[in-house]
Amino acid sequence: MLTNTMIVSDIDDTIKWSHILGPEVIVDAPNYHLAFKGMPELYASLANAGAKFAYVTGAPDIIIDKLQIDSIPHKVVVTNHFPDAKIYLHKRGESIEAFKTTTISEIMKQNPSFDFILIGDNGQKDVDTYANLRQDKEVGSQVKEVFIHKIYEGGSSTEPMPGQHAFVTAAELAAMLYSLNYLNEADLQSVVKIVYAGMNDEGDDHNLTLPFAAQLVSAQVDAIYGSIPKTIDSPTQTVLDGIHNLILKQAAAGPRPF
Repeated sequence: MLTNTMIVSDIDDTIKWSHILGPEVIVDAPNYHLAFKGMPELYASLANAGAKFAYVTGAPDIIIDKLQIDSIPHKVVVTNHFPDAKIYLHKRGESIEAFKTTTISEIMKQNPSFDFILIGDNGQKDVDTYANLRQDKEVGSQVKEVFIHKIYEGGSSTEPMPGQHAFVTAAELAAMLYSLNYLNEADLQSVVKIVYAGMNDEGDDHNLTLPFAAQLVSAQVDAIYGSIPKTIDSPTQTVLDGIHNLILKQAAAGPRPF
């Protein structure tokens, strides 16, 4: 059971496709239906094992009467069946990195007996924010693992730092969590199957597994898969290998507009 574990998760480009660094952000960011395949099921499995959740997002705090109902982040969580939890939104004019650092630090101080897993992406301040939190003398020891959804390459994106686990689909994230004893084998198999089906789809399901507009480098994909311990049963490992090959095929074709 994960009763003393809290997962702090970003939303845009972490659990849903928002294209924050791309030209389609105006269309994709407000669309709360674009949850990445396998992520709701993965988060639900962690919640069922006892993990607590908090969502800390760079989405602006534009909420009628200060209620989170009707906000896009709230709709992302509810519509896609992510675990229910408090959503922290940043105020306009405030630095996203400063907001996330302060907010997550306060959550950790309020839960001193909890271990923390931080999950974000490499497009909007999460890499630096999570690194700073880990180095914080007051709360840094509570940060047990950091996972970064790597879907951007170059430009204003940020490369995951040493000690931060990169993933490109929910399958790699699930496999790493399984290897660290945060996820059971049945839940891993379920997520991997969902991702494999999505990678084999040529339409919307593929775009919600690994968007065609994602920017991938084959060597980095290989490095991610090389970092997953080979402690998985043979059938699941075979499916993971299939996902790996499908991702490499997409990387070789280069990014396409979403």
